[in-house]
Amino acid sequence: MSRPPRDAYALAALFGGAGVAHFAAPAFLHTVVPPWMAAWARPVVAVSGVAELAVAAALLHPATRRLGASGAAGLIATFLVAHVDAAVRTRRDHPRWLDRPAGVTVRLAVNAGYLAWAVTVARRDR
Repeated sequence: MSRPPRDAYALAALFGGAGVAHFAAPAFLHTVVPPWMAAWARPVVAVSGVAELAVAAALLHPATRRLGASGAAGLIATFLVAHVDAAVRTRRDHPRWLDRPAGVTVRLAVNAGYLAWAVTVARRDR
């Protein structure tokens, strides 16, 4: 088995850590779920955690790396819904920095970067 390229390995580490966080600190992630999905926060966080762990595992094996990177891109694109929702509801006086205009801008920019990263890994491993 060949060793994964560093960017795929790093993306796997990011998704593996995020997947573990869904189960180690779910309460924080429940706060990121848009209010209109609040009733589904627990299952959404659990299912997305499992999906992130599956993506991380897929990224590590050459035969499944492209699928894993495509899955990562799909998850990130899906998560952008929560960040755009936060942008629509943002206020300067929000108690959490992540939900203030600057915090939401950072969230959107970082996730756009993650999306580009995942797409790059998927395209390279055709």
